[in-house]
Amino acid sequence: MNRFICRLAGHRQYQTKHWSGQQQVWLKRSIARTADFFSNFGTLAAMNLDARSPMLRAPVASPISATSGQQAPAQQAMSMELQQVLSMSAQQVGQYFEEHGFFECGALFVEHSISGERLLRLQADDLREMGFNKVGDRLGIQQEIETLQSLCRKERQALVLVEFDEVYPHNQCHWMFHTCCGACPPQLDHYKLTSTQLKITHTHSPTVCGRKCSCLGSRVENDYHPLSAIVDVDTTNVQNSACGVAMTLVTCGLRAGAQGDGLGERQQAPKLTMALARSAGEAFARQLREQIEEYKRAESCR
Repeated sequence: MNRFICRLAGHRQYQTKHWSGQQQVWLKRSIARTADFFSNFGTLAAMNLDARSPMLRAPVASPISATSGQQAPAQQAMSMELQQVLSMSAQQVGQYFEEHGFFECGALFVEHSISGERLLRLQADDLREMGFNKVGDRLGIQQEIETLQSLCRKERQALVLVEFDEVYPHNQCHWMFHTCCGACPPQLDHYKLTSTQLKITHTHSPTVCGRKCSCLGSRVENDYHPLSAIVDVDTTNVQNSACGVAMTLVTCGLRAGAQGDGLGERQQAPKLTMALARSAGEAFARQLREQIEEYKRAESCR
């Protein structure tokens, strides 16, 4: 394509050597715009072919195996700073506070076997029971602990535990004929579970490529559902007879919204349904239930 543009430029330059300066400037700009168009078109086409088409790309790498359903160590995704805090021994915790000006308090952390993970769960009453009698020391240590706890919450909120792509929906098995033979990305969702929320990414693209719409204009929207809003998790195994796709529908019951009309009737509790492959659906639902329980325990200890 670049050779074609260069050849075109040379041919036009030979034919238009007697053109005025303004006409030659216009020609150069036209050739440059043509080159940019073909360059951008090739980049966008490559992005769409690799974007969200399950027929043209490999499955998303997930910490949970589709067959074994085992979870990869979550520590790998944490920052080095948080890993160091969680792996600190009682001696290292005591040394940490001694280096921060609490010279007489390090031995108490060693005496009560307060490791880095236990340090993040300490409350003001715990410090008093451990023997921190000076109010100034208790306030200073509590402030240091709250800083570490805030760091831990931010890190864990961004920590991705599992993520999966939606399988073919029931009524879109013929997506190949409505997305320019697979060149346009299908409208499939992407599910991402962190330690505090469930993120669902929706891809909206035209169902038919024609003069008035193009698959290059697809947009992406994100929905965030905190784990505190998920009441229950249920699974249903289904088999699509038209496509032969075995899938698992993971249905999450969400908390009801605000009160309805003046009669005091509450709105019906909304539900969230996710379609995953049969091998990944049960593992995803199990991980989601476990993370909801862990989130509740962590919130109750705060």
